[in-house]
Amino acid sequence: MPMDSVLPFSEVWNRLSELADRVEQQSDRILVTRNGRPSFMMVNCDYLESLEETLDIMSDPDLVASLRRSQAEAEAGLVFPLRDP
Repeated sequence: MPMDSVLPFSEVWNRLSELADRVEQQSDRILVTRNGRPSFMMVNCDYLESLEETLDIMSDPDLVASLRRSQAEAEAGLVFPLRDP
């Protein structure tokens, strides 16, 4: 996913409230630079949580293998409707 904005720290500092609103409400991602180099990101909390969950899943070889098997079964048409409890 591309960055929504790349801004120097000084501009972020001066516009912090506005930029925080953008990040929170519009899920913008802002790369903050210092001396022209990437320093840190401003990201929406939901986006960060989703990213962390994805990393947790991808770091579990058994879970990844299970997901791949499930995907292959679905592509092969080996799916069954869920029953109502």
